[in-house]
Amino acid sequence: MKWNYVIMNPPYDSGLGNKFLDKVINIANKVITVQPATWLFTLKQDKSLTEKTDKIYCEIETFNGMEYFDAGISGLMGIQYFDNKRKHEIIINGDRYEQCKDIKIPQKFINIKFLR
Repeated sequence: MKWNYVIMNPPYDSGLGNKFLDKVINIANKVITVQPATWLFTLKQDKSLTEKTDKIYCEIETFNGMEYFDAGISGLMGIQYFDNKRKHEIIINGDRYEQCKDIKIPQKFINIKFLR
C-alpha cells in the first residue's frame, strides 16, 4: 500500500522515531514529522535513514526541543519533510548538501554532548 501523505510525531524512546521514519519513507510519497534530528548529526548516523535520504528530497529545520517541549525532551529536534516525488536535494536549516555525510551540526547546537 502506498500513501500520499504521512504526518507523524512518533515516540522518541530508544530510537523508535527513527524506526517509524525508516518504514514510512518506503510507503508514503510525502512525510512530515516532528522528532529528534540527531540521526543526521551524531557521529554514528542512522545508516538506513541516511542512505534513503541521499536519494530523495529532504528538508529539515532544526530547533532546541527544550524551548518548546516540557516533557524532558532535550536537544536537537527537527521539523522534517521528505518527498519521494521531487528531485533529490537535502536542505538543512536552509543549507544545501549533496549527501548526509556532508551535513554539519548547526553552530547553535555544537556544545550538546549527545551529538558527539
